[in-house]
Amino acid sequence: MSLKDIFCQDRAISILQRAFAANKLAHAYIFAGPEGVGKFKTAREWAKMLLCENKIVNRESWVVNPPLGVLALPQVRRTTNHEPRTTNHEPRTTNHEPRTTNHESRTTNHEPRITNHESRTTNFADSCGSCQSCRLLEAGSHPDFNPVYKELRQFTKDGKEKKTPLDLPVDVIREFLIAKVPNRPTLSERKVFVVSEAEKLNASSQNCLWKVLEEAPEYCSIILLCTRLEKLWPTTKSRCQTIRFSTLDEERIIEKLKEMGIEETPAHYFARLAQGSLGRA
Repeated sequence: MSLKDIFCQDRAISILQRAFAANKLAHAYIFAGPEGVGKFKTAREWAKMLLCENKIVNRESWVVNPPLGVLALPQVRRTTNHEPRTTNHEPRTTNHEPRTTNHESRTTNHEPRITNHESRTTNFADSCGSCQSCRLLEAGSHPDFNPVYKELRQFTKDGKEKKTPLDLPVDVIREFLIAKVPNRPTLSERKVFVVSEAEKLNASSQNCLWKVLEEAPEYCSIILLCTRLEKLWPTTKSRCQTIRFSTLDEERIIEKLKEMGIEETPAHYFARLAQGSLGRA
């Protein structure tokens, strides 16, 4: 699997791709959206690309938020010597100092603005799938890819005899994220941490996490996966760039289920019950 195989989240991927092409990646992201819409898959494949030893970069023309009937990215592949156009307007010359915007390298909680069905031509970076880094990540043993989830509680010093907690406890954050951040990458140029169910971070966990979000080293990328954005503190959200993941159209879920071998009638039934979540279907 690769970034091009992510189903119907073209808008989210376009934001990441444009930041990567401009060398303006945020050190921390929040992937916000319902369960089962591809947040973890996107985070995993994005991490695989960042850690890849032989990244594949192509010039692509693709559609953000494509309407029904339009295929997911990339739609057309073409090679060109021209730089992608970013606006149809000439910049105005004024005597004022340029204002700070959300597109600068600093991290903000605002998403870059993209209009519906907007066509983009840009460099699309993806993993090669065959280097040592890609193979290790696929095998679940990459030393620089660190998933963080509440079930890790049983592997902490004080949690061996305890049941899986309902929230994401601070000892998991301390031992599997905070303690690992200062150590430089082992194999790749970056380290990537993906925190699942970030909406379950309790007060102690968010307070602990806030400190590393404030002072994350340049080689560190942190991705929080969240289904309920209101559960995160404003101080946590302000130190991350939020990328929203949308629910999927019922027709696209039906199409995907049919590709998986499910017949027409049950595919329609499951797609309706899924309420926009392919994972739930």
